[in-house]
Amino acid sequence: MPLEETEKRILNIKNEISNLSALRRNALEKHDEKEHLRARIRMVEKALENCQLITNYIANFNPVIAARLQKEHRRVEEELNKMKLVNNTEAFHEWIRNSFAPMVRFSEQTAYLAATCYRSVKEGRASNYRWTRSR
Repeated sequence: MPLEETEKRILNIKNEISNLSALRRNALEKHDEKEHLRARIRMVEKALENCQLITNYIANFNPVIAARLQKEHRRVEEELNKMKLVNNTEAFHEWIRNSFAPMVRFSEQTAYLAATCYRSVKEGRASNYRWTRSR
């Protein structure tokens, strides 16, 4: 899949996550804990889908980093499946804060770095960095 198409898909999923966030807020305002938890789970699933696209994007530049991200995503998916069985809003929130959110942040930061470097090279703005120059 071309890089630009992947970038568009990532943006579309981010918009879907925003829509799910609105559903989650509505459930929270209605004090519907069951629907609130369901909406949070759907948001996490959609964010994991986004992370997979990010991993595919990064694989175009660095397969080693993409493999590391993929390993982290699999670990988080396994944890999510266990969290679904627990069905506890507080435990789920703690898991999001301590395990899920850091993985998503790292994935997005890595993708941002890859995209920035790619665009710099594509636009001819890149130059050798001190640590890549031969002496």
